Amino acid sequence: MCGVRLLSTPEYQLCERLYTQIRSAQPPPEGILWLSALLEVVMERFTRRNRLLEIATRDDLATSEALLHDWLEGLEPGRILRIDATGDDPTYQGCLAEALDFISKR
Repeated sequence: MCGVRLLSTPEYQLCERLYTQIRSAQPPPEGILWLSALLEVVMERFTRRNRLLEIATRDDLATSEALLHDWLEGLEPGRILRIDATGDDPTYQGCLAEALDFISKR
């Protein structure tokens, strides 16, 4: 995904090897708050924020979502709290209590 535009293949492969080596030396995360939303909602928000400098593109969003799903599948389900961020709740008041409870049990 990112290596296609920003790095040459050897540069990307070097970064990937370094990341893999560093990540394998770390314990898995104790808990993950996964803010998820429908892809259409994510695309609309991406377009609405209209940043001058954007590393990712709208076309990258589906690929990013697939990579995230692949990574999360390798973790214990009890370590993940999925929060539906589809609704318009920028301060996350609708899920804050649940998230704080999840964090306090880690």
